Amino acid sequence: MSSAFKTVSEEVDKLASNDSLEHILADSNSLLDSLRKLRNDVENDHDDMTMIKTQFKSWNENTLKHEKSINKAIKNYSSKIDKVLNFNLSNVYTYQTVDVNSNPRARKLVDRAIVMDLLRNGHFDVLEHIERQRGIKIPQELVDRFKQLNEILISFREHDDLQPAIIWAAQHSNELKSIGSDLEFNLHKLQFIKLYNQSKNNEPFEAYKYARDNFPNFGTTHLDTISKLLFTIMYSSSTPECGFENYLTDGDLSNETFYNQICQDYCSLIGLSSNSPLYNTLLTSYIALPSFIKYHRISKSSGNLNWTTTNELPFEINLPPSLQFHSIFICPVSKEETTSENPPMVLPCHHIISKDSLIKLSRNSVANFKCPYCPRTTTIAQAVQARFVNL
Repeated sequence: MSSAFKTVSEEVDKLASNDSLEHILADSNSLLDSLRKLRNDVENDHDDMTMIKTQFKSWNENTLKHEKSINKAIKNYSSKIDKVLNFNLSNVYTYQTVDVNSNPRARKLVDRAIVMDLLRNGHFDVLEHIERQRGIKIPQELVDRFKQLNEILISFREHDDLQPAIIWAAQHSNELKSIGSDLEFNLHKLQFIKLYNQSKNNEPFEAYKYARDNFPNFGTTHLDTISKLLFTIMYSSSTPECGFENYLTDGDLSNETFYNQICQDYCSLIGLSSNSPLYNTLLTSYIALPSFIKYHRISKSSGNLNWTTTNELPFEINLPPSLQFHSIFICPVSKEETTSENPPMVLPCHHIISKDSLIKLSRNSVANFKCPYCPRTTTIAQAVQARFVNL
């Protein structure tokens, strides 16, 4: 999709760089000013029309020229975009879909996904309108929690203010530790760096005092980092060539890593994923769609790709780790991906095959069989379903 996205981006930039409309607007405003001046001159018995005729002729010629330029740019843009997006989605994606208009349960799930996306992005005014229009009841407690998250993120990103995030992290310190998060320490570290950078030209007493008041709580888990930070404020000014200040250069409050960590940990504590399911779905579709388009074109031109399996795609889609939510196991016997209806099964010898393969090997569960990968003989009753855990 990178090449298609690059093409679209280039065409958007080309269209945006065309300033013909700005020229038309500026010339038109200039002509209007001249007409207003002419009206005043006529009222005062000064009716020299020579200058305005010349200006009008120039405005007309320039406007026609700029109109041709913008029309040509729009035509080129439309032509290039049509080439990139020239496909029928119903032909490209032939798998089962759900009509949300005729399926109340599906409609309810879609409405919920939209509501949760609006909550996560802080669009509370739009949310209230949808709540009234669709008759959806949203728990006020959930709305209040996301309003608090929105306030924390706005303070963090737009106002360089860490205090709301630090206060929230302190209130949920034990809960954050229970999920293995070091968010609270990272926030104190950023605040320490911020104070140091504000006073490093004088004496860093504020940063030292902040470290003395807050870092002792993290001595058992982050002693190495704390030692480097304190060592830096003592020696960085006297020995700048040693590069100690490298430890104090990651205090950018717009850093996406820390912004995302706040979102992730906050949502984890209320039992939700850090990203909106609607966002994840659309992002996955964006990544996967080019593969569907390519397969459709190859299948249409060759006519030899007769893929009939409905539970497995005919090609691999390389999703990033952030969009992989469960383990995938390919049965070594059938070469097919396992599903909830055909789960992976562990044999006593610890080899794993799919349930369908297990049934076939055991001749519909009536015979002993040998493991396909070792000499051990077993029965279907000795096999147990595998449970993969994401570590």
